[in-house]
Amino acid sequence: MRCAITEAETREDVMEEMEERMRNMEKMYLKRITDEVEMNERKTDAKIDMLHRTGLLGSGRLTEEEEEEYVSDALKFAMAAFAHCTIE
Repeated sequence: MRCAITEAETREDVMEEMEERMRNMEKMYLKRITDEVEMNERKTDAKIDMLHRTGLLGSGRLTEEEEEEYVSDALKFAMAAFAHCTIE
């Protein structure tokens, strides 16, 4: 009987340890994802600023619809490149 109690206590201790590890891993993963999203937003903002400085956006050369399409395409390309980099 004593062995069964000891085994149950040990299993509970191990389970609590593993739950704590999982919580820590989840926090770490969430922080990494949040950091990557923020980095991508800064990068996208910088690209849009660059397009404004070069005169491609907001200069009258492109219609508003063309600007939106251009930015959308640039974002799709950036996200595809980012996804490719994170997979490897």
